[in-house]
Amino acid sequence: MSRFDFQQFSLDDSGCGMKLCTDSVMLGAWADVSGARRCIDLGAGSGILALMTAQRNDRCEITALEIDPSS
Repeated sequence: MSRFDFQQFSLDDSGCGMKLCTDSVMLGAWADVSGARRCIDLGAGSGILALMTAQRNDRCEITALEIDPSS
């Protein structure tokens, strides 16, 4: 099991083809979403970017799409 704990959520990427990596965590931390009202994450994988966006901006409407059902 690959479990990662963040401030407001935990993520288990054991069934995901694209594992959680430093690059995705750094991008999620770096992206300025403070004024965003709508965000989309295409090819969301484990959903880390959508989750980090939700954690940082509770007013943003987030859509995350992933075609791999095991992710």
